[in-house]
Amino acid sequence: MGTGEALRGVLGSGAPAERAFSAGAIEVSMGWMKTAINDELIFTRDMADCSAIILCTNYDESAGTYARRSMVHVVGSNLSVFDLTNDALNLLDMASTSSSKPHCIIALGTNVAKEHFTTIANQEIHTREGKTVKPFAELQSLCNTVILEHKNRIAVWPDGSYLVL
Repeated sequence: MGTGEALRGVLGSGAPAERAFSAGAIEVSMGWMKTAINDELIFTRDMADCSAIILCTNYDESAGTYARRSMVHVVGSNLSVFDLTNDALNLLDMASTSSSKPHCIIALGTNVAKEHFTTIANQEIHTREGKTVKPFAELQSLCNTVILEHKNRIAVWPDGSYLVL
């Protein structure tokens, strides 16, 4: 499966939407990071002023799926609102140790301009070791990245496809 197929977007509503945003899927609340494994669906919602960063890693070519999909719901699209340092560094570590080229999906909330997120993504954070890094800029350079604008909800399937509303 090629990159375009792995990251195809499925827009609309109906049965896939109901399943994606159901109780059986992993919901990432505002300010949290969670990881889905194997065949689990992962989603977040209520992103008007927020953004979601989803990292798909360890692609299994024979199964056509990513073993892990990790999602961070960034409150207010502001990397300094809560302690993102650990989440950002964890995503960066996962991307750099993935068994295949990772894919990153960045979903911007309905009120978030792409230019605003670009500025935020270039913010520096300080690690416990005293290093200064730009984790989201570095993450984008390691991954095949898709940026989706003006979204309120996003769900990601094991094959890297996504549903946005």
